[in-house]
Amino acid sequence: MYAENIIIMVAFYERVKKLAKQKGVTIERLANSAGISIDSYNSYRIHDNLPRADAALKIAEALGVSLYFLLYGEGNPSDESKDNRFFVPVLDQKLSAGFGQFLPDEPEIKGYMEVPKYLRQYGDKLAILSVEGDSMEPTLRRGDMVLCDSCGYDGEGLYAIQYDGDGFVKRVLKRAGKYVIISDNPLYPQMEEPVGSDALAIVGRVHGVFKRID
Repeated sequence: MYAENIIIMVAFYERVKKLAKQKGVTIERLANSAGISIDSYNSYRIHDNLPRADAALKIAEALGVSLYFLLYGEGNPSDESKDNRFFVPVLDQKLSAGFGQFLPDEPEIKGYMEVPKYLRQYGDKLAILSVEGDSMEPTLRRGDMVLCDSCGYDGEGLYAIQYDGDGFVKRVLKRAGKYVIISDNPLYPQMEEPVGSDALAIVGRVHGVFKRID
């Protein structure tokens, strides 16, 4: 388990189904109101994925409930004040603290987690990904999750990066026309790559870590 709860996909879709039946609205109409096809909606549901945050919000609005209620099933369904909370998608994607993880163009959304409201400034450029490997120990361990943006390099810090097509989480700093890529585990060597290299893309800064609780 984690320090924050991940929304259970089955409960989300069951609530949508129940509320749609109560209001006499078809699932296809709901999907259309959210800007997604019924085929895409069914694909999300069958494969245990969730819609994008904007689509989920539109579905909630069409059902006349708050997004908070649709996700959690708690409290007054029409209490829109709960929507002041800020949720970020949890992607079915790992960042390697080791030997690399392939990054797909469109990773699947496996849930949503609430994060501090001050991060709302990043809008839809935030996502939560899991960590594999040991190159960032003791800072990050296998099974931890990181909250990162997709805004590129913004000064020395902990970053999600894409290197030779694989995804990593590393410390990055810029020095004399090159990026220096550092692992917290001293057993892993430091790497360097020229600024502008096609082999390296700085995805974005890590803003927080969710520690796995065994």
